[in-house]
Parts: sequence; structure tokens; C-alpha cells
Amino acid sequence: MKKLMLYGVQLLCRCMQKHRFCTPKLVIMYGIAVLLCCSSVVSYGMFSVGITVGQDLYTVNYDSVDVFRLQGPVADTAYMNLVRDEIFDPLLVGAKFCLDVIPVLDLEIGADVGFKKYHYKYESYGTAKDTVSGDAGFIRIGLFLTLKKDLFSFPPEVSAFFFYAGVGGNVQFMTPVLSSFLIYDVIEPPNYKFDIGKLLKSSTKTGGHILLGLKLKPPVTPISIDATWRYTFIKKGEYKEPGSHQAFYAGLSYNM
Repeated sequence: MKKLMLYGVQLLCRCMQKHRFCTPKLVIMYGIAVLLCCSSVVSYGMFSVGITVGQDLYTVNYDSVDVFRLQGPVADTAYMNLVRDEIFDPLLVGAKFCLDVIPVLDLEIGADVGFKKYHYKYESYGTAKDTVSGDAGFIRIGLFLTLKKDLFSFPPEVSAFFFYAGVGGNVQFMTPVLSSFLIYDVIEPPNYKFDIGKLLKSSTKTGGHILLGLKLKPPVTPISIDATWRYTFIKKGEYKEPGSHQAFYAGLSYNM
């Protein structure tokens, strides 16, 4: 900030030297320009809100189970064939709030949602054959708490590009992926309905994450854009939900 203020004063002096017969209007215009530059930098240091768009980078492999048997009293007559498409690189959208807690660290609270549609088909063989084919959605909801630090910036005179790193913790909710194991384990006899409590318990996970990114924050505007790579450390799910994975996303923020 001090460098920018010094740069602005020097610019004002040079302009006044160039225009020896400097009018009051020119002095006012140059002065306003310097004040805008300096005040914008001050506004950056408080907090910002923004949105993010990107992709989760993981794959849930194609699944095909020829025949498996349901549990319960109808086990001898209830059989199923299941085929499910591959799930890969879901789209993610999110929002974030960043607060400058101390001069060298920022606290960022972020949330995002990843979504990918996949196709499935199953056939059941009981007293009669029944075929069902359709689309289902895999959803990941994440809440992230991150401490971020700018590593270095350039150009030296008026910093506009910032390389940063961060570390933190997160909570993830992932919908189970349709599979024979999910059906066998979660559908309870004798009514053969999903046990919602068991699903929720298995679908919520906690973990940590690290991130690296590049941010463009011009000194004359409160708008900034960034590109971030994130690696999330979580345990793999019981029903084929992905474990630790990467994500890449871009963000647009308004600094206040």
C-alpha cells in the first residue's frame, strides 16, 4: 500500500512538471486518481464475497452386476441385474466469504455443490420380471474453512497478481452411488424401503484440504478473479462415493 501511495504521488508530481501551466482542473483530476488508487487498496483489506465455478476431478467406475440376491424372507425368489454408467468430473458451483483476520492471513469460508447425472438399469426377478431404466444424480455438498496466505505478488511497483496457498478443514455430504451393495445393505425387509438414517450416517464425512491459486486484483477496481487448485482429504464412502480427490475452479469476488 505504501509503495502504491508513493507511486501515485510521484505520478502526480511528474504530471505537474510536464504541464508547467497546470490548471486547477488538472490538479484536481490527478489528485482524485491517486486517491482512488489508494482507497481501493484499503478497501481490499477488509473482506470479500464471491462465487466459484469449476469441476471435481474424480471417477466412479462403471458397474455391472449380473445377478445378486436381496436379503429377507423373499431371498429365494428376489434376484436383480444392475448396470450403472461411469460418473466422472462433476460440475461444481459455490460461494465464498473471505475475511482479513490478521495482516498476513485470510480466513475463507466457502461452500460448493458438485453434481453429475448418470444412467442406470436394473431388472428384478421375483414372482414377475420387472425392468426399470432411468437417470439418477450424484451430489456432493461441501463446507470449507480455510486459512490462506499470499506467498508473493508482482509486479513490484503495483502488485496486481498474487500467488497464494491455504490449508483447512471441511465437511462433505455425498449421495450414495447406486450399486448392488447399496441395495443389499440399505433396503430393509420386510417392506424393502431405504433406511434413511443409515444413508445419512454413511454419507457425511469430515476431512482436510490444501489449495494453491493465482489471483488477479487490479489496484483500481474492487473486483478480483482467481483460479484455484484444491486437494481434499476424505475417506472413501461405503457405497462407492469417491474419497480424496482434486478440484479446479475459478472465482469472481467483490472486495469491500
